[in-house]
Amino acid sequence: MLLDQLTWALAHRIDSVLPRLPHGRTNSFTAETHGSALEIQTGVHGRIDEATEELGALRRELDETLKPLSMRAASAGTHGLAGDRHLGGRALPVRLRLDAGAGAA
Repeated sequence: MLLDQLTWALAHRIDSVLPRLPHGRTNSFTAETHGSALEIQTGVHGRIDEATEELGALRRELDETLKPLSMRAASAGTHGLAGDRHLGGRALPVRLRLDAGAGAA
C-alpha cells in the first residue's frame, strides 16, 4: 500500500511512483488494480537467503523512490496456510504493519 507520509491516508498515486523506480526494475514492481497498491516480485532463487536479500533490496529501492514523493509503503496480509482449522473457528484478523525502516522485512 502507498500511504501519504503526513496523514497516513492511502495515496492513490501509483502512476507517479512506477516511472521513478530504478531503471531495469520494471518486472519487479507492478501496479495493482487500484492506484494505491503495488506488488513486489523477486526472481527465482535456489536459496531462501538469496530471495530475502533481493526482497530487502527491492524494498529499499521502493523506500528511496517514495521519500521525495512524501509517501511511505505499508503491507498487510495473513499467512498463506492460516485458516479456520488453525484458529479454533475464530476469524483471522488482518494485521497492518507500517514499515519503520527501509530494510524492514
